[in-house]
Amino acid sequence: MFLKRCDVKIAGLWFGLLAGFMALAYYLMRPDVVGFLHDDGMYLMVAKAMAEGHGYRLMGMVDQPYFFKYPPLFPVLLALGWLMNPHFPHNIVWLKSINILLATGTLALWGYYFRKIRQLPQWICLLLVLIIGTHWRFLEVSIDLMSEPLFMLLSTLTIVLCHRFKETHQPFTLANVALLVIVSVAAFYTRTMALPLIMAIGLWLWLSGQRKQAAGYWLGSAMLMLPWLMWSGSRKDTTYPVGDFLVRTFQETYFQSFRMDLKYEYTLPELVGKGFQELLGNFSVQFFPLLERFFLQKATIFSESIILGLSFTLILLLGRYAYQRLKARQYSVEGLYVALYLAILPFWSFYSVYPRFLMPILPILWALLLSALPIQGMMRHRKQWALTGLLMAALILNSIHLQPYLNKQGPNQMAINTKVDLWQEYADTLHFLNTQVPPHSRIYVENLDEAYFYALNTRHQTLDTFLIIPAFRLNQLCPAQNLDCLSEIHQSSVATHLIFLKEKHIQYLISNAFHINTKHLKNNWRFTFKKSPLGQTLKENPSLSHPVFQSAKKLITIYQIQATQKDQ
Repeated sequence: MFLKRCDVKIAGLWFGLLAGFMALAYYLMRPDVVGFLHDDGMYLMVAKAMAEGHGYRLMGMVDQPYFFKYPPLFPVLLALGWLMNPHFPHNIVWLKSINILLATGTLALWGYYFRKIRQLPQWICLLLVLIIGTHWRFLEVSIDLMSEPLFMLLSTLTIVLCHRFKETHQPFTLANVALLVIVSVAAFYTRTMALPLIMAIGLWLWLSGQRKQAAGYWLGSAMLMLPWLMWSGSRKDTTYPVGDFLVRTFQETYFQSFRMDLKYEYTLPELVGKGFQELLGNFSVQFFPLLERFFLQKATIFSESIILGLSFTLILLLGRYAYQRLKARQYSVEGLYVALYLAILPFWSFYSVYPRFLMPILPILWALLLSALPIQGMMRHRKQWALTGLLMAALILNSIHLQPYLNKQGPNQMAINTKVDLWQEYADTLHFLNTQVPPHSRIYVENLDEAYFYALNTRHQTLDTFLIIPAFRLNQLCPAQNLDCLSEIHQSSVATHLIFLKEKHIQYLISNAFHINTKHLKNNWRFTFKKSPLGQTLKENPSLSHPVFQSAKKLITIYQIQATQKDQ
């Protein structure tokens, strides 16, 4: 009877935790906003196109390109949701509810993994799930239309199945291997970063002596992945040089981006070195996200030293644990997955995306970290206090980091900048576009995060792009810290942009003054060149265009580009 009562109480705790996460997610979720994370706008745009029978295309973009950057499983799921409720924008909350349910299921599955697979005490499992559920990046991707919750759900399910099959079937049956192929390939068709997972499962089977099963798993997975790899690889990338600059968009796959980086900008050691720097710079921030606010907003040698020191400490702990496991030939599928994931990441991309890329493996990193802590020789109660202190510190830091979002005058504003709520500005802009700008006009949206929201809500095709100078060209043209030279390059980039817009027959440009003021040209690390604030240039040169709309707070301006514009 006592055990039954305990089981009921524990089940109630888990139910309350998951229900609390859903309540928090709905509280923070904006039911009328989509497109501010860039990828969510692309996902929704292509889902809408598929639901309306146009195929796997970005219908709101200039030239209506195929959407070959990401695999189709998550957009297909959104398309099904769109068919069930096609009334945009009222269906945004419906579509986001799908993602919140996926995120809740992911947390439940991680709880199962911590308790049943890792055999952690119940209180540690509850704390770990609380830490993940209150991590602001997990919340961010859960309350917007991002693919991480589905990817984490499928990848975790694959890992759980590996362990369950190992307990019940040795060696794996054909049905076991087939199910692993289906679930892990489904993860691949959500995010291509499932490749390390598929490599890890096959390697784990091979090292476990099940070589036929490993070969069958790899062969089955390769056959199912090949159609997407062949189709996306055959698409022409959109990166090409214009004078000293490169025209870049976010339509290229990561494979194409890597190839273009090597072709135009960097050597392989430079590219991987910068990726490794990004990995180190973001590693500890994932465990303790409050570091990001305190130390990265105003980066100093002191703040960066703290983050790097913590990152090195965590990596040394995990590395020591991995070495011990390898020495003892005790392999786990999740350990191999994390090792391959981290090894591949520096080759994948280094453009300030590591915080999101590390999020899918954060629960495994926490589980491995708890196993790696050098406190095994301590007395049991001291060990529990140490673990409780570490986990409670992470949970408290997560809560403090969420405080600005929870304390706003109005709820549901996490997707909007904490200082300025631009939503009404966007709404006014969209109303003007829909009522005053001729149909089929081509519009250039200066800030990438808004581009897809505009494209979804207007009858106009939208273009977004940015120019960069390859690092070696920047070094040739402009010695470090030469501000006069940077100013000249900046003017040159504006002129190049205007020429490019003319070639694309762009009639209107939407400029966001808020982002112009915050996303200015930087040359600190000399590997990137931010896109030029064209709106400010057009404002200062009336002969190039004239403003036709300005929002109430004067943050957003729409310029009509002159038909007689000459190459600048």
